[in-house]
Amino acid sequence: MFFNWPLYWFDPKMLLILIILMLLTKGLLPAIHNEAFFILALVTIFLSLYLPLFQIVLFYFISFGLFRLMKVI
Repeated sequence: MFFNWPLYWFDPKMLLILIILMLLTKGLLPAIHNEAFFILALVTIFLSLYLPLFQIVLFYFISFGLFRLMKVI
């Protein structure tokens, strides 16, 4: 791997849940800006190395809501 992070460090179930949430969000709101959404997705995935799933989902939805409020996304 490029960063020397083996893929088995990531929990496959957590990654699947995060990807489904991101695809649903992107599919339901197609007018959101891709750059800000991509950065939010990357940060959320890398946080999954350190935090439990509930905190990751909370971070994702709170950040997404704040981005929508500030009209970043």
